[in-house]
Amino acid sequence: KNFNDEHVMSLSAKYQEEINNLKSENAVISTLKNELIVLKKDRNEQIQNLATSYENTISKLESDNNQLKNDNEEISKKLDEINELSAELTNVTRERDELFTRNSLELDEIKNLSYRLINAERERDNLIHGREKILYCNSYLD
Repeated sequence: KNFNDEHVMSLSAKYQEEINNLKSENAVISTLKNELIVLKKDRNEQIQNLATSYENTISKLESDNNQLKNDNEEISKKLDEINELSAELTNVTRERDELFTRNSLELDEIKNLSYRLINAERERDNLIHGREKILYCNSYLD
């Protein structure tokens, strides 16, 4: 009976030790579970923050993209205006060049007429001078 009591006591001590070990392991598991829950919450929060950040970034990019589209439309309109003005400028430049050419021809004609006038005046002056000589000579003949 003494042997049985010792054996039971020994088994009881072993079981108690095993129970304590299991309780200790349970406490570690419980702590790890709590830490895992906290980590999951933190990770979920980070994921939610990232998702919100991405949504905000996407929204900003879409807004920027729309602004760029509007800017491109404005630039297109301005380029059309510039092209129209350029065509007008080309026409005005051609007209100006035609006027310069016409003016140059008219100036040449005026120059030629001026030379002819000068020559005609010289010829007239020569004729007047010649007539005066004739009249002078005639006055001696009389």
